[in-house]
Amino acid sequence: MTLKNTKARLALLAKKLKEELKPPEPPPQARTEIGESPIKRIPTGIEGFDDLIQGGFVEESIVVISGGPGTGKTLMSLQYLYKGATVYNEPGIFISFAESKKAIFKHGLLFGWDFEQLEKDNKFAFIKYEPHEVHRIIQEGGGTIKDTIDTIGARRLVVDSITAYTLMFENAYKENEAVLELFSMLRRWGLTSVVISEVPQFDFEKRQDRGVFLADGVVFTYYVRRELTRARALEVIKMRDTKHVERVCPFMITAKGIVVFPDAQLFE
Repeated sequence: MTLKNTKARLALLAKKLKEELKPPEPPPQARTEIGESPIKRIPTGIEGFDDLIQGGFVEESIVVISGGPGTGKTLMSLQYLYKGATVYNEPGIFISFAESKKAIFKHGLLFGWDFEQLEKDNKFAFIKYEPHEVHRIIQEGGGTIKDTIDTIGARRLVVDSITAYTLMFENAYKENEAVLELFSMLRRWGLTSVVISEVPQFDFEKRQDRGVFLADGVVFTYYVRRELTRARALEVIKMRDTKHVERVCPFMITAKGIVVFPDAQLFE
């Protein structure tokens, strides 16, 4: 099969998938009684991914991206912020507990994402905190983060990572309480947020941060080995108010970022 035919076939399958995932229109009577508009979706800007979740995240939701090292979690979050600012005119904030601004900006440039320019244009902000500082900010009601949200008119936010944040607490009770407070603060801000969770490869079912249970959406990322080959893949575990694809889908890291293949099978 030629490359042209393959692209045509994938395009046809993608169109069919979008039609299957399109939510049914409520009858006029129901719309009148409820008096609500359809759910607003926030496109992620990650090619192929939005086809899995009816066009994007639910506005003002909190989505956890969970996985092991090398599975593309941070890259997905940066792509979400960059595309939000440059394509959808939605400024974003990256809150880091580990990575420096220099490292994040350098990483972005590998894919043509100039976060330094976005920062100058007031469409992006990078905030670096130690975990104990964030806990203090929560107690104060937002502090610098809230000021930054108001200054740039932020609509998207990324926290990298909740795992680093929870390490500072001495027992499970305090850890769960702190995560609940963090998520409550994120909801008060009304942004569409992505929270990264670091979980060892293939240990998702046994070990999960509290945020996975509190989040509106959960995406697992994998870096799977089969004989001498490795492949990256992701799986939408839950996405509230969304009819999502329920299978593991491969993705690639390209020169322009992550591309997800909704119709492909892993290790075809």
